[in-house]
Amino acid sequence: MFTLPPLPYDYAALEPFIDTETMRIHHTKHHAAYVQNLNDALKGRDELLDTDIFDLIGSLKKIPAELQTRVRNQGGGHLNHSLFWKLMAPKPAKAPSHSLMSLIKKNFRDFKTFQEEFSATAMGRFGSGWVWLVVHGRKLEVVDTWQRKEIVNVLRRSIAHQGPSVVIARGACQQLPEMKKRNVIPFKVEEELCTQCNACFKVW
Repeated sequence: MFTLPPLPYDYAALEPFIDTETMRIHHTKHHAAYVQNLNDALKGRDELLDTDIFDLIGSLKKIPAELQTRVRNQGGGHLNHSLFWKLMAPKPAKAPSHSLMSLIKKNFRDFKTFQEEFSATAMGRFGSGWVWLVVHGRKLEVVDTWQRKEIVNVLRRSIAHQGPSVVIARGACQQLPEMKKRNVIPFKVEEELCTQCNACFKVW
């Protein structure tokens, strides 16, 4: 059976970027609902309830057809949020490592240009999804994906060295900034980059 993972930090830890109330609601209500709905969808199917969420979403075609949509939506939401919480931290890196900064300057001219492209890609993602900085061949690229099964595909290819290698991942979710800023859009992704994201500058 799937369970709601605890946050790796306090609900107030990400102030002022995400306020305490928003974090508490999003974790204990929004994420928890995905977990409960996924367990309800798989009730009586112990072999699926005991499957790792990463493997479950990555093997949807092996699941009975009548369950695939619910598992993709609810299980994908669970996986999406589980990854999202881990990518943020109260005390993130202040700047890229020297080697990564050199690559960013080589591919994007300077760090500000990279921030602007990364931000524009995040803001251009309709609804929720992910923005990635990847190494593709010998070049750094900014790409975006939808939030469900594509997460698994991107990470699996990266880990297996069968596709672009992930360097930075950032969730592009409208809900959190809308709740914090009372629907004032757009918010500045580049302001949060380097101050909020735990995975920034972490080579997978």
